[in-house]
Amino acid sequence: MKLNNKIKPFGILLWILFTSVFLVVSSYAWLSANRIFAVQTFNIHIASKGDLEVSVDAIDWKGVLTLTDIMEARRTYPNSVNQIPRTLQPVSTGGIVQNGFLEMFYGELSGGLDDQGNILSAERSVEIESFGEQSDGVFVAFDLFFRTYYENMLHLTPLSSVEPLEDLNTGIENSFRIAFLNQGTLPLDAAVNQIQNLRNANRAYIWEPNYDVHTTSAVTHARETYGIQTSERNAPRINYDGIISEFRHSEQVREHQANATYHPDKFRRVEPAVATRKNFTESQEIFILPAGITKVRIYVWMEGQDVDCILDAAVGEVLINLQLSTELP
Repeated sequence: MKLNNKIKPFGILLWILFTSVFLVVSSYAWLSANRIFAVQTFNIHIASKGDLEVSVDAIDWKGVLTLTDIMEARRTYPNSVNQIPRTLQPVSTGGIVQNGFLEMFYGELSGGLDDQGNILSAERSVEIESFGEQSDGVFVAFDLFFRTYYENMLHLTPLSSVEPLEDLNTGIENSFRIAFLNQGTLPLDAAVNQIQNLRNANRAYIWEPNYDVHTTSAVTHARETYGIQTSERNAPRINYDGIISEFRHSEQVREHQANATYHPDKFRRVEPAVATRKNFTESQEIFILPAGITKVRIYVWMEGQDVDCILDAAVGEVLINLQLSTELP
């Protein structure tokens, strides 16, 4: 790929590329819209340098990993739960981690019988080992293992981005989130099954990209639906509340009241560990990797509670570059 010529490897680089098309499947927006996100290509390149190595099973350590490696991990990692679906749909999370998994909720918006606004309902979406056309998943999730002989800080580099392809600026790229769950670290000589079964994460380190840019439609949506004043460029970060429990249409959760102020049992304010402007220029710290082997679970999704996840953004292509390093450039 041409981008390889522009990337100088340092520490460890994790490069994820999504080329995607969005199709409308609902006449309502869920703070966004329930739509299909169709992944046309999904390439993963992982390169390591120095004392840091990467693996999909904590057995076979490589300098470069591919999507095929992740999809075939279960051959040597029997308890893997890697989900790489062909289609994605908006989901929401308040960042709660249970048993090593991030709690995700799929929302649906429907019209009320009065003029008080649309009504939101939500149900838990739990990932299962599945890929492509055979997957009913609505978000991406997979495990990686990092091996290092020295303690290192894991960084998100400025080469990381979520952006539209071919200048088709629908704004859907601004609703994406990526989370890292540190499942724990064991000594280098620990048994493989013990390493693979690590599920000690109690926090999701969430990255919110492009918080300072919005489309005209998103600005209007923020103002008219939530009473939030923002701008298309140089905007301050907008707070949002992720879903933390299931609820039905009959509970009458209105679209404009879908937050912890009105429903503290259903929503929680999300505080991203990393929030970056479009084209940010400084590496961002995520968490420390101790010496040993660390298991990290990674999630990629469209956040339905984001003001940029709207019906007008239902068509477009998004490119995601995710690059992690243990050394500063």
